[in-house]
Amino acid sequence: MQWIVLCVTLAVVESGDWSAILRAQQLFHEVYGKRIEAAKTSAEKSALAREILELAKKESDSTAKMVELEQAKRLAVEAHDLAIAIEAVRLIASQSLKDELSDDERLLKAEQVWREAESKTGVDKLYTQLDALQEFFRVSSPPVLVKNRWEQRIEQVTSGGGIVLKAKDAKLVGRHLVYVSNIDRITGWSEPNEYVEWHAELRSGTYEVSIEYTGPWRGPLSVFAIGVFRNNSRIPISARFFSLEKTETWDSAKTITVGWVRVPKSDSYTVRLWIVSKDKDMRPGYPTIDVKSIRLNATK
Repeated sequence: MQWIVLCVTLAVVESGDWSAILRAQQLFHEVYGKRIEAAKTSAEKSALAREILELAKKESDSTAKMVELEQAKRLAVEAHDLAIAIEAVRLIASQSLKDELSDDERLLKAEQVWREAESKTGVDKLYTQLDALQEFFRVSSPPVLVKNRWEQRIEQVTSGGGIVLKAKDAKLVGRHLVYVSNIDRITGWSEPNEYVEWHAELRSGTYEVSIEYTGPWRGPLSVFAIGVFRNNSRIPISARFFSLEKTETWDSAKTITVGWVRVPKSDSYTVRLWIVSKDKDMRPGYPTIDVKSIRLNATK
């Protein structure tokens, strides 16, 4: 069976103990084989993946733990429950044997594997991305900017190819703008010459753009724009202009799709959100909206 081959291959690389691996495989198959075959729907596979993952967390035998984690990952991928798959990969990385690679060498290897994934499609691409994440999770102390880039990639895998640009990761340009951690949003945005931007790795294609925000006054009726810029460029390669709807309160967020942007080639870009013009009836100094996140979903 495919699951035996996958688990044996990984475990042999890690331990080299064939007999222990085969015993662990046989025991796992006796306990879970029929249940795995009976799990047909995504919901059934996801629930079983979670059960096996929780079992692995309590497992004291290292070989059995690796078998269980690999199975949880595979079932999660089949169920397209990528949060569970990534959790399993993180635990697999923590169980991996030490080697001679430094953190810098490990990051380079992770980057190479991630780039390999870009030339693949479907499940092959996903498994290669998970392999890259596994290498990254083995890095003990990644630099902050590198860690942020990989967190974006984790979000990209979890969301099935979409990218979520979070308020906490934004660069704020303007003296009124501030990120408030306990409410997880950017506040104080009142001036058109202020803007918010993120650095993101984007593949070529078209992205549907949505924004999560709050704004109960007339601020959302202002004209905003979101654009994709080549790094250090002042002219966007693609931009979309839009207005929003009022929210009930400053604490009641809405998520609205505002259009799409096109990216000509896979590369690192700056995604910028700015005010084109404030609503004419707004009082000077009043904030427009608070920003929680921007989401880019690849459409083709």
